[in-house]
Amino acid sequence: MSAVFAGYGVAVTVVAVMISVFGIVYGLGIALDDKKIKEFGKYEIYQSLINGAIIGFLFIAFTPNGVITAVINNFSSGVTSQPCSPPMAYNSAICFSYNYLFGSLSVGVNGNTYPSLIASTIALLTSTTVLYMMIGTLSTVSFSIVVISVGLAGLNIFLGPLRDIIDLLVLNLFLIIAQAALLKFIAATAISMVLPIGLVLRSFFFTRRLGGTLIAIAIGFFAVYPLTYVLAAQLLNSYSTGGQFAQEVNNATNAVGGSVATAKGIEGATYSDAKGVITSPATYLLGFNPIGDAAGMILGLGNGFSSLMSALGSVVSDLIIQVFILPIFSLILTIISVRELANIMGSEVSFGKFDVL
Repeated sequence: MSAVFAGYGVAVTVVAVMISVFGIVYGLGIALDDKKIKEFGKYEIYQSLINGAIIGFLFIAFTPNGVITAVINNFSSGVTSQPCSPPMAYNSAICFSYNYLFGSLSVGVNGNTYPSLIASTIALLTSTTVLYMMIGTLSTVSFSIVVISVGLAGLNIFLGPLRDIIDLLVLNLFLIIAQAALLKFIAATAISMVLPIGLVLRSFFFTRRLGGTLIAIAIGFFAVYPLTYVLAAQLLNSYSTGGQFAQEVNNATNAVGGSVATAKGIEGATYSDAKGVITSPATYLLGFNPIGDAAGMILGLGNGFSSLMSALGSVVSDLIIQVFILPIFSLILTIISVRELANIMGSEVSFGKFDVL
């Protein structure tokens, strides 16, 4: 917090200087009986006093035991996570949001335990990628028995849906990493850098609007943005408990593991039959059993593929809601709050197409 205090100190000094300067301007207006100079000096003195009040309020509000900090901690009282290191430890909402996205341990929401999104995504991505690679390898296997050629190219039919699942999981992974990095950046810069700079710039009449904008951005992303993640977690908890989501992840992972085991069985049976063809071709030809047990295993893989995709689809859909849809909702709420705060500060913030909100 020393950097924050230093920023406040500079802002207080600038406000004091501005009050003195515009007090002199106001005095000159009185001495010269110039109405424009008097009005200008009076207006700027009022603005400097307002700046001083804003600095005092923000100083009190954003200290570790300040008003806004207490409000953030109160709204985050229903969620728990592993402790965070500074500067995230200063904001309990940011700490929870970061661990909810990128933590190594589970988080708690109203007494229910949820695995972190990064842990769930990596578990599913790893197992699904292994299955994809095994099926892809098996689909290239073929061997010939005199004039008969036997291959497993039909397994390619399973690769398309698995590739789509892997693509979605990879996208989720990058979105989780990006959001976690943004939260970490906000915790490190919003109050220690952006807010003090905004206070200093708002103290000068020619940079007042820019300063107000920076103050609004700092408050919006430090206070509102992480609280929207807490709200999103509460909403998810209202219809799906942590145990249910964790069980869905486990079911999907186990389903993939079962398919991997089946694929391994197909691989073993295929190579066993290939060896049998080489050592006893007559036996295999007369028995009309060129692929032996592998055929039954492939049929078993096909029968289980529907339930496998159902389990994966359910979990991936939940992850997309948590990683993509709800964060967009969070960003919209934050942008609206920043615009309203900027208006209070006498500034205007434009976010292009987001202005329709």
